[in-house]
Amino acid sequence: MLPLTGLRVIDATSIWSGPFCAKQLADFGAEVIKVESARHMDIVRGMANPPLGSGVYPDRDPGPRPWNRAGMFNALNTSKLSLSLDLTTPEGVATLKRLAKVSDVVLDNFRANVMERFGLGYAALREVNPSIIVISMSANGMSGPERDYGAFGATLEQTTGMAWLTGYGPNDAPYRGGVNYPDPVAGVHAVGAILAALRYRRETGKGQFIDLSQRETAACLVGEAILDFTLNGRIAERVGNRHQSLAPHGCYRCKGDENWVTIAIGSDEQWRRFAEAIGPSLGRTEWTQDERFRTVTGRWQNQDELDRLVESWTSGQDHIEVMHLLQKAGVPAAPVHNNVELLADPHLVARGFWEWSNHPDAGRHRYYGPAVKLSETPGSIRSHSPCLGEHNDYILREILGLSDDELRELDAKGITNNDPRSLLPGAR
Repeated sequence: MLPLTGLRVIDATSIWSGPFCAKQLADFGAEVIKVESARHMDIVRGMANPPLGSGVYPDRDPGPRPWNRAGMFNALNTSKLSLSLDLTTPEGVATLKRLAKVSDVVLDNFRANVMERFGLGYAALREVNPSIIVISMSANGMSGPERDYGAFGATLEQTTGMAWLTGYGPNDAPYRGGVNYPDPVAGVHAVGAILAALRYRRETGKGQFIDLSQRETAACLVGEAILDFTLNGRIAERVGNRHQSLAPHGCYRCKGDENWVTIAIGSDEQWRRFAEAIGPSLGRTEWTQDERFRTVTGRWQNQDELDRLVESWTSGQDHIEVMHLLQKAGVPAAPVHNNVELLADPHLVARGFWEWSNHPDAGRHRYYGPAVKLSETPGSIRSHSPCLGEHNDYILREILGLSDDELRELDAKGITNNDPRSLLPGAR
């Protein structure tokens, strides 16, 4: 039995942060019911009718149900069930309340006022289930002057201070991190918060509301810059791949097209090991013995020249081989993997990180499994990500006990519609 077996979670989230939280719960045994509708699908499902060349499926026919084939959606929603339910209708809201009555957790990542506007806020859900745990993963939290502001990860990187630190020098502009980094950070925080609330309920029998601000989960990651200003009055500068006091500390070009390796040397002993390790491949090591590079301070003060010399060596080396060579010498180094290399990474493959999943519309692909490995109850991808509304019958009939007449009525009104193409202009 998996550790979260018996836990039922209503996942009313979309995009990344909320689905990532719910996926972790599902992969460890929770029955997670993802709620969306044909009218308002999870954004990362894509479009109901993407034309060729739209960017959704740029080189192939999107197929009869393209909304079930989006890679990001299918990676973030493994092991879940799907309920197609239109929450903009009174019947949809009433049905979700019936589901909340027999559930343990309700999870959303909308703006702070959205669930209340639907009539599905904590106060309303607590009326039908006093022990319910409700977690709202809004961008800015449920209080404060900006509570109702919307955000994506790309904007949260700015308001959390993260983007101020990402750029190539003090005169360069701030850069995004390349992904919406606050999203997975918030997702991990949410898992911990839910487990803490479940522990409290086990002891007291009481549920509670969890106010999770995605902005705050990421703002705590820039603590070093905040501490520097608090103690020294300094505003942090962007330093690119470099370190505030150590060198060499950067990303260096290697042999081949767009191959790179990162090297981070933190002490004089590591520098000595670096010099010894690269000596045979250089043939001569005069510059590694240069007096300017003998100490941590000297290397940092002369890092422009040092970086040029380090790259004069790495540019003739394979980036993977550089990692193995330096790691054997006790020097931190790692290649910069592209997505193809990441999938084939022998370390991740050996640990079983990548798991195969067969999807009825998307086909057989590898997805990431749990990054946490429990010795007695290891989680895994238990099922493919659900097609839209795939489990309507099971959830509505078996869990909620709806009659055939009730199911037909919901279907006739389009409340449980699982075909977004039926809503397109001109559809019958």
